[in-house]
Amino acid sequence: MLVFLTDCEFLVAHDGSIIMCAKQIANLKLIDLPENFVIIAGTKQLTDTLSEGLKGIKHKYKKIFLSILHQ
Repeated sequence: MLVFLTDCEFLVAHDGSIIMCAKQIANLKLIDLPENFVIIAGTKQLTDTLSEGLKGIKHKYKKIFLSILHQ
């Protein structure tokens, strides 16, 4: 079984979403990645809602425009 090991920007408690950026997926398309992911994250990466996570991304990457989001 092929597994993709990575970190993430945020984990969303409300619905289990994982917010990632291009650096976490090595600039690959999601279709090119294996089905199985192992995400390494700490408690500081937990947010209650997707909205809070996206605000965190906006704050972290103030000068970088995020053009694509996958859900």
